[in-house]
Amino acid sequence: MATLVFGPICRAVLCIIFSFCVVVLSLATSASSEELSERVSNRLDEISLGAHDLDITTRSGDVTISGWVSSDKDRQSILDTVRAMKEVDKVVDLLQVDDAKSPKIILDDKSVVEARIAEVRAAIETYLQRIVLKGPYDLQYQLTEQGVLIKGELPAGTEKQAMLYQVRREVSTPVNEDIKVRAWPSDAELTQRVRIQLIEKQGLNMKGISISVLDGVVTLSGRRANHSEADRLAAAVLMVEGVRDVKSEVVF
Repeated sequence: MATLVFGPICRAVLCIIFSFCVVVLSLATSASSEELSERVSNRLDEISLGAHDLDITTRSGDVTISGWVSSDKDRQSILDTVRAMKEVDKVVDLLQVDDAKSPKIILDDKSVVEARIAEVRAAIETYLQRIVLKGPYDLQYQLTEQGVLIKGELPAGTEKQAMLYQVRREVSTPVNEDIKVRAWPSDAELTQRVRIQLIEKQGLNMKGISISVLDGVVTLSGRRANHSEADRLAAAVLMVEGVRDVKSEVVF
């Protein structure tokens, strides 16, 4: 029976290989942690205006966040955002709330108040004009010591966080919000909205046209005289609040 004996050279080679594997594994883990830290930081940049001097450390999917925020609402928003990231396993909360550290805006000068509100309103309106906004919206602006507070509601499907992220990059005044995005309508409610849009608001002839809705996707079927009429129906439906997509099966 043969016996395998490791000599000094073999042992040295094995040690080198083991050391190399440990270094590679360590570098891979470090790179992975750095990538996760960067993703978390980028995600928080979109929502956490009230946070200052955040420190983010990661290890094997665990994220530790320390620093201070100006309100409990900001703290909870940060934690909820990070916990919702699929690559994050656990969040360790070391955040502190310190409203006193939040910079205060002097509200005595009426012209300053009006100028700051006008700056934010103009940025919001410019953004909303660039996107395909379905349905009416109602926003009010108020300047507080912490910045411009926006209240109101937006149509279903509006990407509020994307809007706020863009606006906060463009204005000099801090922006806070209490904005609600209207809920997606049920399929039955959406069917009724589409009929009202086509018949009452657009005055289109719906004879021979059927409307079906499934999970917000509207399907039109039936006959029209030409391609132009079919396109006009689909375009009108697409602008109804709550419509996620339109499928036209209209023949002509």
